[in-house]
Amino acid sequence: MEKFVHANDEIDPLIKIAVIHYQFESIHPFSDGNGRTGRILMMLYLMFTKKLDYPVLFLSEYINKTRSVYYKLLNQTNQSNDYTDFILYILNAIAEQAMISQNKIVKIKELMEHTEHELARRTSLDYHKITRLFFSFPFITVSQL
Repeated sequence: MEKFVHANDEIDPLIKIAVIHYQFESIHPFSDGNGRTGRILMMLYLMFTKKLDYPVLFLSEYINKTRSVYYKLLNQTNQSNDYTDFILYILNAIAEQAMISQNKIVKIKELMEHTEHELARRTSLDYHKITRLFFSFPFITVSQL
């Protein structure tokens, strides 16, 4: 699997991550936690291949929502050694989650701009710094503010 990950080949990274994910899930010896680790490996590979700058594609949401199909396709691929349906499933997961992530990013950007506008209207403080602080950390202290 490691050689496949680092092979200098012509396989599209989106297809390759489906195969890598399947291979990892097939060889990983633990009954709990391998799914999360396998999904993290997909994001890391997309970042490694420069297809993503940040791990903003939340495939867990799609896979958890379609868990029975996911397990059925893992088993089907294991029995038939035909990756086609599993690859198509992962590509569909990527497409759907990319749209969801894009919508979330747009909403966060809109909220950030609205927050900056409201801070600028209500205070003379450096609202750009305050907004960046609010949107960079999940919580802040009074001393940080």
